[in-house]
Amino acid sequence: MLFVYSHLTTKHSGAYQATLRMLPVCCLKLPGGVIKRLHDAGFVFAEDLFCADNELQKEVEKILKSHSDSRIILMECLKSPGSNVSSGDLLKKEEKCQRILTFSYRLDKLLGGGLPVGSIVEICGAPGSGKTQFCLQMCVSVQLHTSLGGLQAEAVFMDTDGGFSPQRITEIGRGCNTHCCRVARSANFSNDLVRILEEQLFTGYYYIAAHDYSQLLGAVLGLDQFIQKHTQVKIVIIDSLVFPFLQLNDMLKRTMLLCKILHVLNRLALQYNLSVVVTNHLTTRITRAEDQLIPALGESIGHLMTHRLMLGFLPNDEHFAAVNFKSPSLQDDS
Repeated sequence: MLFVYSHLTTKHSGAYQATLRMLPVCCLKLPGGVIKRLHDAGFVFAEDLFCADNELQKEVEKILKSHSDSRIILMECLKSPGSNVSSGDLLKKEEKCQRILTFSYRLDKLLGGGLPVGSIVEICGAPGSGKTQFCLQMCVSVQLHTSLGGLQAEAVFMDTDGGFSPQRITEIGRGCNTHCCRVARSANFSNDLVRILEEQLFTGYYYIAAHDYSQLLGAVLGLDQFIQKHTQVKIVIIDSLVFPFLQLNDMLKRTMLLCKILHVLNRLALQYNLSVVVTNHLTTRITRAEDQLIPALGESIGHLMTHRLMLGFLPNDEHFAAVNFKSPSLQDDS
């Protein structure tokens, strides 16, 4: 085992070691029991497993002995990439990024053409602001036929607060079907294609109920295997992410579990090129100047989100509004 340590620490380049430092242990494809034992022993990042301390190396070796394939899996997880990726390559990849249409022209424009895949989008808002409605719409939108600019894919909906409505999503599906057929006829699509659109039922979604944070964690950890079996899944929705943790008073444990869930979701989004949507409540930040409405749980998990949208209802104008207040490529806008 000591040979494996020295081989890994001397073989890889400085760029790869920098990547290694940023990789949490929970994101390694190791058995859950092994990851838990590593965490309990104080190992947080992958680089901790390859430090020069002989005592720590012996501790890792002892833990990995509990699973016969752990060493092989660990080596596979930490293989150095064959070539470096330039900033230009990343820009081209972002420009070609697939997006899921929201069926709202202004919201699509705000998001740069639709909901991006390969990222985590946080939807914040007060009760009644349209968070669940947006999630149900995205379950239908991801199924849009490719002839109409859609992905023709499937969705996973994780319900933690009982907000999922089979009747409502059925209504949205019927409305989408009617709209798509009308567009197809006006665009003079072929009769065969119009017939295919007419027969589309928009029932390509999987429902998972999670009643507490332990069930949510288990469901998220099981997504990897689930997506491998259901390869058409292109969006995973958790409505809501914060609700199961309201019963947990231990703030440190709550933050650790949320970070673990988001790290896993981020890895899945990048690995399988899918979009992850999580909803969050609002809370009040009390200051001397003025009180502010901010996403619940503060900034402890905000930096793990790729995009953050805040939804709200404007009673004077009698319509809903959305504000983009975090995005790596888009300006803050509403």
